[in-house]
Parts: sequence; structure tokens; C-alpha cells
Amino acid sequence: MKKTKFLLATVLYLSFFSVLQAQEVRSKVNEILANWILPVFAFICVGAAIVGIVKNYDLIVDSQGEGTSTKGWINVGKTVLYAFIASMAVSSVITVIASINLSI
Repeated sequence: MKKTKFLLATVLYLSFFSVLQAQEVRSKVNEILANWILPVFAFICVGAAIVGIVKNYDLIVDSQGEGTSTKGWINVGKTVLYAFIASMAVSSVITVIASINLSI
């Protein structure tokens, strides 16, 4: 009888402890997401703009006078747009993962 009470008390204690720990982990994840999501988006968009400018530099400068400057800037805009859409998709997946209820 003593052994059963001890096991029951141990199981209840561990289950209570694991629920508290799961809630703590979830709050930490939400805190990290809230503090880092805007800088990450900004870094991705600026990085995409830099990559787009470097890749389309010849079109933007238009050294041969062919009128390709507009096409180069449109390509840069497309690159930034694709990077923004990809980061939004990743963000939505992270939001879905963060909203999962961790109950043990």
C-alpha cells in the first residue's frame, strides 16, 4: 500500500512538473518569436535587395545605352518580393508550430 501511494505521488508530481515545464518552453518560444521576427524580416528583405542589385547590376547601370535600367530594377523588386513571400510562408509555419498546445 505504501509503495502504491509513493508511486501515485511520484507520477502526479512528475506530470505537474512536466506541464509547468511545457508552458515555460512555450512562453520562451513566443518571446523569441516576438523579439526576433521583425529584425529577421528586415534582414531577409535587405539581403534580397542587395543580392538583386548585384545580380542585375549590368541591367541597372545600362552601360550600353539599351534602356535596360527599368528592367533591372523590376528584377530587383521581384527578388525582394519572392524573398518576402518566402519569409511570410516560413513565419506562418512558425506561428502554427508555436500555437500547438503542449500538454502532456
